[in-house]
Amino acid sequence: MGRAREVADRLTEAIVAWLAGFFEGFPDADYQAIAKHECGDVAIDEGFLVGTHTGTLSTPDGERVEPTGNAVRIRSCDVMEVRDASWRATASTPTRSSS
Repeated sequence: MGRAREVADRLTEAIVAWLAGFFEGFPDADYQAIAKHECGDVAIDEGFLVGTHTGTLSTPDGERVEPTGNAVRIRSCDVMEVRDASWRATASTPTRSSS
């Protein structure tokens, strides 16, 4: 794949920090990719983020949510515009769906 895909596949520090917090709350979390697309400077990933809330989840505002045991399956479509080896724009459209 092209340069857009290379850069889109690298995670930034902010994303890594968010994911670390998410994985604390959902230690069995997994991303199930269903499609990857690329067109010029744009990379698109479609899939599901799935997991079970068995750990303490930290929210962005610092609140801590104790484990509920609930399973989640979150549909995701991430669109990343890449220029000069860096992200210029990112859009993500998660929606909760039944598992």
